[in-house]
Amino acid sequence: MSDKHYHNYYREYRGEVTNEEVSAAFMVKKGILETYERLNKALNSYIKRAGNKRFTNKLLDKRIPRVYKAAAKEPVDEKKIVFVEIRHTNITNSFEVMFDELVNNYDYNIHSHFLLNSNTLRADYAKRVLNAVEDIATAKYVFLNEGSNAISAIPIRPETKVIQLWHGCGAFKRFGFSTADLIFGASRKEQLRHPFNKNYDLVTVSSPEVVWAYKEAMNLPEDSEIVQPTGSSRTDIFFNEEYKEKAYEHVYNLIPQAKGKKIILYAPTFRGRVARATTPDRLNVEMFYEGLGDDYVLLFKHHPVVKVRPMIEERFKDFAFDVTDTLSIEDLIITSDFCISDYSSLVFEYSIFEKPLIFFAYDLDSYFDWRGFYYDYNELAPGPICKTNFEMIDYIKNIDTRFDKKAVQDFRYKFMRSCDGKATQRIIETMFDNLEKHRKPCEKFEHFYDVPKVQSSSMPYHRMVKLIKEEKELARDIYASAVKTPIEKGSIVAFDIQSNEIKYVIQHTHNPRISIIRIGDSFDEVIKKIASAEYILIDQVNQIGRAHV
Repeated sequence: MSDKHYHNYYREYRGEVTNEEVSAAFMVKKGILETYERLNKALNSYIKRAGNKRFTNKLLDKRIPRVYKAAAKEPVDEKKIVFVEIRHTNITNSFEVMFDELVNNYDYNIHSHFLLNSNTLRADYAKRVLNAVEDIATAKYVFLNEGSNAISAIPIRPETKVIQLWHGCGAFKRFGFSTADLIFGASRKEQLRHPFNKNYDLVTVSSPEVVWAYKEAMNLPEDSEIVQPTGSSRTDIFFNEEYKEKAYEHVYNLIPQAKGKKIILYAPTFRGRVARATTPDRLNVEMFYEGLGDDYVLLFKHHPVVKVRPMIEERFKDFAFDVTDTLSIEDLIITSDFCISDYSSLVFEYSIFEKPLIFFAYDLDSYFDWRGFYYDYNELAPGPICKTNFEMIDYIKNIDTRFDKKAVQDFRYKFMRSCDGKATQRIIETMFDNLEKHRKPCEKFEHFYDVPKVQSSSMPYHRMVKLIKEEKELARDIYASAVKTPIEKGSIVAFDIQSNEIKYVIQHTHNPRISIIRIGDSFDEVIKKIASAEYILIDQVNQIGRAHV
């Protein structure tokens, strides 16, 4: 009998290949083991799904309504506003402008909740949800920026107004009820039992053109007036000249190589489901470097739900940069000269600046089968649809003769005409009662949305603002005293670094003078280290650094 390769089922690492004679008895045993493993995996998956289903049904059908009804016995607080982030641990850009406006110019008490609905223990998630539900029960206004079956399960009292700001503009890839029974979406039966978009008094969209798509996605009747083309609050910053100037400062401070060159932004959307999202890796950095490296820099901004991102080789360190963790998408939209994307709604916001767009849609057919679009993709795109790196590089090299600016202008008018820099105030005036009664004089406009990651999911936002101010003042005092000591030559203070590239550099430097600052470190000691350090390494917004450095 001849030798054959087979999987060795008697070693610790299955899948190792061994050469042995394969007997009929062994093949039977092998088949039994493989069948057992498949059945065991399927059984575990079924048990997990069944457990999740029971948990969800109980939470949405019983626990949420019960907690809400008990808390709603108290009167509505006319000054209470609740912001709810569904997936994130911090306030995201869909809320930022609205936060700033309400905190600085009105006397409302703003509360925030962070549900963290993915990759979390069920008991912890339930606790966060029920805390939010109890708080919402006496709120006058509730802001959301994406769908939630938990918030939709609340039997909202008529005195409370729920405003859905949504996290994107336009209408590109299908979502919500529009994905029922597609590969991406839940079944129609599941979405009808536990809808994700219910209880709204207002849904804000970027243009009259897309009202129909949001009604379909949220399963609203055609004659509903809930979806309104007020414009998107988050886009107001694109009309703020001071913000735009600071955006260039941010980019040039972080990427000095960009000065004097043009910026190419590559911002693809994720692939797969949110919990296991992956990012495309088909853009060839070497080809871009060889073709465009003299005049351009290439900035990667991956979708925030993606956990593992492609590494950029060291030899391209002065040309290509992953700025996913270090620069906001708003800064990049403002400062970049070209945008390469695929199916991301950021192309709608990018069109405000009427700059060239390239659509790298190498997997268009499979993506359409997975999720689908509201409009014909080939007719929608106001720029070239490319499937190869060569096409994109060639287009950029010949941009002066190939760019159709009118196509982008028409695209902007169709999908973004309600975004004029005044959307936030328009939304407030549409939904808020007795507005002038709550207006207050603003001595100094400050940004408060970029607070550190929240430790408590139910701390009122005005308390966070107060704590931040106190922390800044304390930091300034300590720093003023500590800065009198001489700087330690060659010393580096690195804050809690998130960037994979910077982590790699730190791990391979072996510099004894590098001090890593982490959450929980002594406040006094952190400030003293900063004061005596020659270099400070940071890759994300930090309140302590803003206070004094």
